[in-house]
Amino acid sequence: MHLTRQSALCTLTGMVEKIDIKAIRQALNITPTELGERVGVHRTTACRWENGITVPRGPARKALLALKAEADALMQKREAA
Repeated sequence: MHLTRQSALCTLTGMVEKIDIKAIRQALNITPTELGERVGVHRTTACRWENGITVPRGPARKALLALKAEADALMQKREAA
Protein backbone atom coordinates (compact mmCIF):
# COMPACT_ATOMS: atom_id res chain seq x y z
CA MET A 1 0.00 0.00 0.00
CA HIS A 2 1.37 3.38 -1.00
CA LEU A 3 1.06 6.10 1.65
CA THR A 4 0.77 9.70 0.58
CA ARG A 5 2.42 12.35 2.71
CA GLN A 6 -1.01 13.39 4.00
CA SER A 7 -2.09 9.86 4.92
CA ALA A 8 1.25 9.20 6.64
CA LEU A 9 0.86 12.41 8.65
CA CYS A 10 -2.72 11.48 9.55
CA THR A 11 -1.55 8.06 10.69
CA LEU A 12 1.18 9.54 12.86
CA THR A 13 -1.03 12.19 14.43
CA GLY A 14 -4.13 10.03 14.84
CA MET A 15 -6.13 12.23 12.47
CA VAL A 16 -8.55 10.69 9.99
CA GLU A 17 -7.79 11.36 6.34
CA LYS A 18 -10.74 12.92 4.51
CA ILE A 19 -12.21 10.82 1.71
CA ASP A 20 -13.48 12.73 -1.33
CA ILE A 21 -16.74 10.83 -1.77
CA LYS A 22 -17.91 12.91 -4.74
CA ALA A 23 -14.66 12.31 -6.61
CA ILE A 24 -15.01 8.56 -6.02
CA ARG A 25 -18.60 8.58 -7.26
CA GLN A 26 -17.73 10.60 -10.33
CA ALA A 27 -14.73 8.43 -11.19
CA LEU A 28 -16.84 5.28 -10.90
CA ASN A 29 -19.82 6.97 -12.60
CA ILE A 30 -22.25 5.90 -9.85
CA THR A 31 -25.11 7.62 -8.02
CA PRO A 32 -25.32 8.18 -4.26
CA THR A 33 -27.79 5.29 -4.13
CA GLU A 34 -25.33 2.97 -5.90
CA LEU A 35 -22.51 4.14 -3.65
CA GLY A 36 -24.63 3.39 -0.60
CA GLU A 37 -25.45 -0.07 -1.92
CA ARG A 38 -21.79 -0.85 -2.56
CA VAL A 39 -20.75 0.34 0.90
CA GLY A 40 -23.76 -1.04 2.74
CA VAL A 41 -25.44 2.18 3.85
CA HIS A 42 -28.55 4.14 2.89
CA ARG A 43 -28.35 6.76 0.15
CA THR A 44 -29.00 9.47 2.73
CA THR A 45 -25.92 8.43 4.67
CA ALA A 46 -23.79 8.55 1.51
CA CYS A 47 -25.13 12.06 0.79
CA ARG A 48 -24.36 13.19 4.33
CA TRP A 49 -20.79 11.98 3.94
CA GLU A 50 -20.44 13.68 0.58
CA ASN A 51 -21.75 16.97 1.98
CA GLY A 52 -19.50 16.82 5.04
CA ILE A 53 -22.38 16.53 7.51
CA THR A 54 -21.12 13.23 8.90
CA VAL A 55 -17.92 11.21 8.52
CA PRO A 56 -17.74 7.55 7.47
CA ARG A 57 -16.37 5.25 10.16
CA GLY A 58 -15.63 1.58 10.77
CA PRO A 59 -16.46 -0.99 8.07
CA ALA A 60 -18.11 1.63 5.85
CA ARG A 61 -14.90 3.68 5.86
CA LYS A 62 -12.89 0.60 4.91
CA ALA A 63 -15.33 -0.11 2.07
CA LEU A 64 -14.99 3.50 0.88
CA LEU A 65 -11.21 3.23 0.89
CA ALA A 66 -11.53 0.11 -1.28
CA LEU A 67 -13.77 2.04 -3.67
CA LYS A 68 -11.25 4.88 -3.66
CA ALA A 69 -8.53 2.43 -4.70
CA GLU A 70 -10.82 1.14 -7.46
CA ALA A 71 -11.52 4.70 -8.62
CA ASP A 72 -7.81 5.60 -8.53
CA ALA A 73 -6.93 2.55 -10.62
CA LEU A 74 -9.67 3.39 -13.12
CA MET A 75 -8.45 6.98 -13.43
CA GLN A 76 -4.87 5.81 -14.00
CA LYS A 77 -6.10 3.43 -16.70
CA ARG A 78 -8.03 6.24 -18.38
CA GLU A 79 -5.01 8.55 -18.27
CA ALA A 80 -2.77 5.86 -19.78
CA ALA A 81 -5.15 5.32 -22.71
